[in-house]
Amino acid sequence: MKRLLNTTKSALFLLLLLAVAGVAKAQQWEELHRGVTEDLYDVCCIDTSNVLACGSNGMIVKTTDGGQTWEQKNSNSGASLFLLKFANENVGFACGDETLLKTTDGGESWIIVETNPEMGFHYGYSYLSQPNLFLVDADTLYVTDSYNNLWKSIDCGESFEKALDLQGTLEDFYKFDLYFEDNVGYLVGYSDWIWLFSSSLTFFKTLDYGKTWEAIEFTECGSMLSAAHFMDKDHIRLYGYFETTPDEYYGVLETTDGMGGYSLLMPVESGAGFPDPWGRGEFMAFSSENVGCLVYSLTTVKEQSDIQSFALLTQDNGETWISTTDGINCGNYLYAVDCADTMFYIAASNGYVYKAGFADVINGLEEMENPIKIYPNPSAETIFVSLAADFNAGDLDLFGIDLSTLSGQIIIQKDFRGNSTMVDITNLPSGIYLLCVKSEKQRFVKRIVKQ
Repeated sequence: MKRLLNTTKSALFLLLLLAVAGVAKAQQWEELHRGVTEDLYDVCCIDTSNVLACGSNGMIVKTTDGGQTWEQKNSNSGASLFLLKFANENVGFACGDETLLKTTDGGESWIIVETNPEMGFHYGYSYLSQPNLFLVDADTLYVTDSYNNLWKSIDCGESFEKALDLQGTLEDFYKFDLYFEDNVGYLVGYSDWIWLFSSSLTFFKTLDYGKTWEAIEFTECGSMLSAAHFMDKDHIRLYGYFETTPDEYYGVLETTDGMGGYSLLMPVESGAGFPDPWGRGEFMAFSSENVGCLVYSLTTVKEQSDIQSFALLTQDNGETWISTTDGINCGNYLYAVDCADTMFYIAASNGYVYKAGFADVINGLEEMENPIKIYPNPSAETIFVSLAADFNAGDLDLFGIDLSTLSGQIIIQKDFRGNSTMVDITNLPSGIYLLCVKSEKQRFVKRIVKQ
């Protein structure tokens, strides 16, 4: 049951993002040749050329030429490795089943780290949390284990001390996100008790480098948290499904004052529908230029061999998203994503790695033939929406139009048949909006400017 709850939540989150995402048809992702067939569960970019990935059976591979060639490294472990993090170009850690590994030479060689006997690293168990790592610098490392404990090392993993014990909390956390900047740190727990929206959003915050922690709970906001994006120590955006009343739901929770208060963005319809998937979770990576990528995979319960994989890109810190999966073998699970500058790498099943530069994706989108024409644009009063004749053969399809703000708030909705319609925007404030034309099978988005 726990896994079903996790993935139902995750699929809802993906649907919320797809509701404001355009769909790319041109191939943008490059499939890289790794020379291995093991599943790759995580990827870490030291820079745009030096990239490592880890996976099943102790697999670690590295490229130094941007993915053109890969070399397998000796991990000294046969355990499946699920996490890979680097503090700088030399020091990094990999975490797997009952295993913590360390490198001090950029991943060329690895040693097994002797951990505290109370620490536990276990994956794939429905009743245990998924471990996570956060490297503050080459010496300071935070680790969450499978038993809801937070551990800290200040000597590059030579010793660990318990920094926070969450075993006595009422929440059943299945994973944690960690973030530190200077003396300020956050630990956000993803809770499984979400079926009846009964859980509250729980943050733990420290102002003294992790010596003491304060729990921050938003009891008035039931949460189905999917992903956290820390822009800095004050500005945090949470993605998921947030309920304030039985009839009011939002897709994004944002704070700009370090969780002293928050606002809710991207309103969604009540009873948006719960698909019935088994998923692998969702993973985000953001560059320093407000450019980010989210990857996600799921299968249906009835046909678990029917895999759907998605990659979404944003250039405005998550305000709007572009969906692009062309070039990706959608029969692969997409397990993780990381970036250097605006170059993204995805780790996937069966040894697949994919690579794309954000500029290449955007350029490809601009060259695509979009079946939607909007004119005049900019406009002060009325816009006309026209569909290409071959896009709506026979004028039989029913299309819907959603006009929304960049934060996802839908302002105008209408349905139409045929190849054209008119939208009155006279009463809208001046600014940039998203106009989405959708049918049962397709969805296209264009920006419009209200003068």
